[in-house]
Amino acid sequence: MVQGAGTARSSVAAVRPGPRTGGIMRLAGKVALITGAGSGMGRAMAIRFAAEGAKVFGADWNEASLQGVTDEVRAAGGEMRGLKTNVAVRAEVEAMVAAA
Repeated sequence: MVQGAGTARSSVAAVRPGPRTGGIMRLAGKVALITGAGSGMGRAMAIRFAAEGAKVFGADWNEASLQGVTDEVRAAGGEMRGLKTNVAVRAEVEAMVAAA
């Protein structure tokens, strides 16, 4: 559950394309590489971008959190892959980009 404006709501249900987007998946055919995808703003972006049709590649140092958001996106019908990555380590960043 995501806390927003003082109320709890399902994060996936809250980002399905709707009236504001005219039901159009604005990111269809795009790939989004999102660091920090396992929590916070990165998680929110991964969920939203997938809901808008993007193929999401998420990276996070916390593999369990990353797997959780990946499972959530896939359960909602989105497409997401992930890789445990420490962005402070150049070799891991290069591997992340190559994998995306």
